[in-house]
Amino acid sequence: MRAVFGKHLMRLLAAALCAAAGCTGSKQIASVEGPLTPYSTAIAASSAGSTSPGAPATPGASPATGNLASATPVSTSTANDPYRFDPSSVDPDLLDPDEKKPSTWERVQEAASPKKFSSGFKKMIGRGPNEAIARHSYNMADLYFREGDYEKAVDEYKVASYRWPDSSLQEDALFMLGESHFQLNHYPKASDAYHKLLKKYENSRHLDVIIKRRFAIGRYWEQRSKDDPVRGLNFKDKSMPVWDTISNTVAIYESIRMDDPTGPLADDATMATANTLFLNGRWEDAAYHYDLMRTEFPQSEFQPQAHLLGMQAKLRSYQGPHYDARPLLEARKLAQTLQTQFVAQMPNERENIAQALKTIEAQMAERDYSLGQFYQNSRHYYAARFYYAEVVKQYPQSRFADLAKANMDSIKDKPPDSKNEIEWIASKFRRAPQLPPGAPGVPLQPGAPAGPTAPQDSPIFAGPQLTPPPGAPQAPAVARQPQDQR
Repeated sequence: MRAVFGKHLMRLLAAALCAAAGCTGSKQIASVEGPLTPYSTAIAASSAGSTSPGAPATPGASPATGNLASATPVSTSTANDPYRFDPSSVDPDLLDPDEKKPSTWERVQEAASPKKFSSGFKKMIGRGPNEAIARHSYNMADLYFREGDYEKAVDEYKVASYRWPDSSLQEDALFMLGESHFQLNHYPKASDAYHKLLKKYENSRHLDVIIKRRFAIGRYWEQRSKDDPVRGLNFKDKSMPVWDTISNTVAIYESIRMDDPTGPLADDATMATANTLFLNGRWEDAAYHYDLMRTEFPQSEFQPQAHLLGMQAKLRSYQGPHYDARPLLEARKLAQTLQTQFVAQMPNERENIAQALKTIEAQMAERDYSLGQFYQNSRHYYAARFYYAEVVKQYPQSRFADLAKANMDSIKDKPPDSKNEIEWIASKFRRAPQLPPGAPGVPLQPGAPAGPTAPQDSPIFAGPQLTPPPGAPQAPAVARQPQDQR
């Protein structure tokens, strides 16, 4: 505000001195936003008494007064005025017939947008875009940065970043803002500045340096969380996040992989993310990132460790025989890959890999044995014998093989499946079949006398079971009508 007030004061003083000296004309000075447009220059020159569009004003002539609407136009002919728009010169085929003006509601929405309101408010208080002020602040910030006064450099870089947006000046200012915070050991603020820069300028020329800085910050947070874990809110140490150091560490590692997926530190950041999650007991998330490491960076030097730790993460994420078996199957596949491809690179892990395979086989045997017990308890003995046989066949060395044999002997005389106990209840609700005309007890036509009536204990009234008992006379075959067939 003081700079703006000083600027206006200097202008008032200059105007007063000019009036006292008897100045009759003044030189046009281009504004910071840029020089006047050619057409505006032509009108201004014409109103000042010039004879041709764009010609300078005659020395000694009085300056133009009033608005542009009252000024005498340069020419009403488009042939003599090269800056006037001529509709006849536009090809009508190039016009868009669907183009229309925004509606009142669209204009209201645009005027009420927070971004436009913020920019309008900044302009109103004198803090809108201004290239001259932005460059001055940037130069002052550079001076403070070279002198080691990073606190003042932060303030000046902030001013330079928002006073001239969407420019290379803002890009450099945001980068140096992050560098200043980094030198002050304010790592969360430095990470925020880097994130803001890469969000707005994805292909920034500072990307390589930013990736190295963020990786260093992530390693620092990871080490501090292991040596001196921060419990609760942190308002004292500005080098650490305010809350949840582990999640912030994972987030900064993942941002490296997302912002520079083909860079030299992408695989390091992915591996560091998986290790951080593994050490904090988040097995499923760690297994997912180890999978990313193996699939997205097949040439990385971390492939053996990704296979080994991925196998361990999947084993720990398995929840038991009553849950999904996919983690066990994937862990067994990784263990087999380790034995065939990477065991030479990790000779000390040979026994651990073999032990992991035995553990996986034992858990698979327990899973099949549990399924056999489930079917045995529900009296589906055929399925129970099938799973018990699978345990004996596939895992003969496990302790569940002997248990499966004992259970098979106990149900060897059982029928394949138990009797359906609700069949009798369901039969009571079945609809009796409709008999054709002429059958015993059914008249030939409405109003005609009925034929001989069958006794109540006849098979015809026996419900769904139409088979006569042994020794009973055979009833004639009855064909169902099409509408009764189900």
